[in-house]
Amino acid sequence: MLKRLAIFAISALMAVSVSSQPNKTANSNQQVANTKHARAAKPSPEKESETDHNKAKADPDPPEWHAAIKGPEWWLVIVGFATLIVVGWQTAILGKSVSVARESAKTSGRQVELYANAERARITMDISDIGKRSFRIRGKNTGRVVAEIILARGYSVILPYGESLPAVPPYLSEPNAYEGFVEFTPPNEFIEPIPDGEGYVFRVDLSSDTLCVAIRDREYVLWAYGRICYRDGISSLLRETRFCYEAAVYGDMETDLLMSGPESYRKAT
Repeated sequence: MLKRLAIFAISALMAVSVSSQPNKTANSNQQVANTKHARAAKPSPEKESETDHNKAKADPDPPEWHAAIKGPEWWLVIVGFATLIVVGWQTAILGKSVSVARESAKTSGRQVELYANAERARITMDISDIGKRSFRIRGKNTGRVVAEIILARGYSVILPYGESLPAVPPYLSEPNAYEGFVEFTPPNEFIEPIPDGEGYVFRVDLSSDTLCVAIRDREYVLWAYGRICYRDGISSLLRETRFCYEAAVYGDMETDLLMSGPESYRKAT
């Protein structure tokens, strides 16, 4: 629509330009005829005076002030300029509307993202003391919808004091032996990481006095780490919670688990 209005305005201006130009061929022919006529019969001074007097009688009134814009070409000029003004105004309005639409789309995207983060399933780690200087490590769905668990593994290792865990978690290079495993965990319910040893409960056992003394005296370090992979019930994203804890022993065999280790072992998506 804007393109058609612009074309109409430009056409009107061109029509005015063409119509306002003098007819040079006609004027030239008229001048030649007038010259020949003047040479053929030049009137006497008395006839010239009489002719001027008759012209004065025939046109006694001066031209009106608006005579210059009575011609149709001037109305085309007015219409053309008015059309250009309308086209410019509509273009400005259209540009503003596009900007508003873009901002609205960005705002809607942010609102959807905030809603998804607020409503989705979220696995966080839970540590519980189960007695005899032992701790149970589980994942808990602290979100608002059911989490679809596809992988939950836990590992423990005892290293000489001063020796660090590998920079890259070893489980990242392992084949996915639990492909096809799915467990649904409702909100406020727990998921048990499958231990790399015996049993079905992933726990840190510090019931041995010998082990506790070695940890307390900084001879050894006990690490407990792992990961839980799941879908959040809102999107199709595959999310992951990694965890890593270091066993601590104080004084008269008081024990605790502290979140520690490289950052690559402790992340959540």
